[in-house]
Amino acid sequence: MRDTSRTDNGIAGLDKVSTEIHHRILKHDPREKYTLDADATEIRAEKIAAAYTYKGNKGFTPMLGFLF
Repeated sequence: MRDTSRTDNGIAGLDKVSTEIHHRILKHDPREKYTLDADATEIRAEKIAAAYTYKGNKGFTPMLGFLF
């Protein structure tokens, strides 16, 4: 069995840093309303973990979000 404790800690740390940066940026932005644009994108891949995407290709379909 693979030890994921180091990976999980790294992701948790990255999430903490990302959240702090976002808070600092938004704190100085005078806008009160934002638009969140969320969309799926296709990334073709031949990895074992890849599945068939909504376009019928083998790969991944991550969701991306952009704040305007």
